[in-house]
Amino acid sequence: MDNSSRTAAENVRMHNEYALTRHALLKHFQVVSAMILVLLTAFHSTSVTHPVYPWVYASALVSLALGILLSAIPIRGLLSALKSSHLKYLQEAKSAIQNDREPVPVFADERTINVFCEKAAYMLWICALCALTVCGVWGAFA
Repeated sequence: MDNSSRTAAENVRMHNEYALTRHALLKHFQVVSAMILVLLTAFHSTSVTHPVYPWVYASALVSLALGILLSAIPIRGLLSALKSSHLKYLQEAKSAIQNDREPVPVFADERTINVFCEKAAYMLWICALCALTVCGVWGAFA
């Protein structure tokens, strides 16, 4: 095995590890935000009488819920991209064996909708965090 094929194999391994790390991060964010959403819904107090407070609180809940829903799309997309990459690699390995050559690295293309939904989910979680901070400040000084 020469250096170019070793480097190619290392690139494939690093790409797969990166995709799995992103997948795990999204799943953790999804679970944590779902727990926060449940807690906020269960323990909501109406002691704050500021007229804007219900709107900010509702925007925080909606942002959390949309972040949870949008994060499901890239989670599924990352898994299907890894599966597609694996299948393409098996085809490339079979072709390389038949043609008596080294297999070239194969990467699956990530769909644009997955990237968009992942970024949108992160932005919604940041918006929810900001809205919950404002709600917390209003609650502390009410």
